[in-house]
Amino acid sequence: MSKVTIVGAGKYGSMTALRIAESDMVSEVVMTDIVEGLPQGLALDMNQSRYVEKFQTEIIGTNSYKDTKDSDVVVVTAGLPRKPGMSRMDLLSTNGKIIKDVTNNIMEYSNSPIIIVVTNPLDQMTTLVAETSELPKKNVIGQAGILDSSRFAYFISKKTGVPMKEIKALTLGSHGETMVPVPSQCLVNDKKLTELPAYFNTNPHKEVTLDDKVGIRTSKYKYFRAEIDKGKEINLYDLENDPQENNNIASENPEIVKSMEEILEKLTKNATIDEPEKLTKKQEKIVEEQLKEMGYI
Repeated sequence: MSKVTIVGAGKYGSMTALRIAESDMVSEVVMTDIVEGLPQGLALDMNQSRYVEKFQTEIIGTNSYKDTKDSDVVVVTAGLPRKPGMSRMDLLSTNGKIIKDVTNNIMEYSNSPIIIVVTNPLDQMTTLVAETSELPKKNVIGQAGILDSSRFAYFISKKTGVPMKEIKALTLGSHGETMVPVPSQCLVNDKKLTELPAYFNTNPHKEVTLDDKVGIRTSKYKYFRAEIDKGKEINLYDLENDPQENNNIASENPEIVKSMEEILEKLTKNATIDEPEKLTKKQEKIVEEQLKEMGYI
């Protein structure tokens, strides 16, 4: 592989161009955009960093698709981004026109490239590129799977305190609200995520009361007790044989209770409580308008 083209010199496109160039996997990276002077200026800065970062790949900034000729791979980041309150599907019509034009330009100068689509709504744009380009299915790829899996891995790492390089995560489905994480296929230090104890607290954001519980859940057991007095309201359930949690087996299994309590103590010390996200006044107004449209207020 000798040439990669990035369509769109925004934040995503320019970062992609730089990352590919720094990896020295190809001899040339072309970055094209409709804004005159933008890709050229970015390319100049990146090329001047080659001395510092010690990579050989040349970056070319251009406003012409002629410079993309004979690209092996094309990454399409062009299109309008979402604005506050917009869904990905709100971009369907506008970005559809842009992507169809981009695809025709790509195919005019490159015979059989691999096209990686980033533009939202991702799955629909990927289908449009495939239909417009008439390339084999294996040549048109949407980047959503790796993006959402990477995001999932980040949150797993943050919650478990395990380095990212020791995490393997998997998500499936359409990029957006219907994307599904698959915990059973995720590994943390080579252990299944579903087998790791999960800490839970019934009242994490307020002052602790007598009614509040704290506990853990593993693939085999669910254990919880009163948060203020750890010797009271002890519950232990065998999830494999009692999935409905009808039979509290704590009194018959003091050794299991002890081991679960030890795990809980460790997790309690390391547990971090995320503060609720605070909205700006503008965001609050958008939410309020949406709730009015749905008839909630």
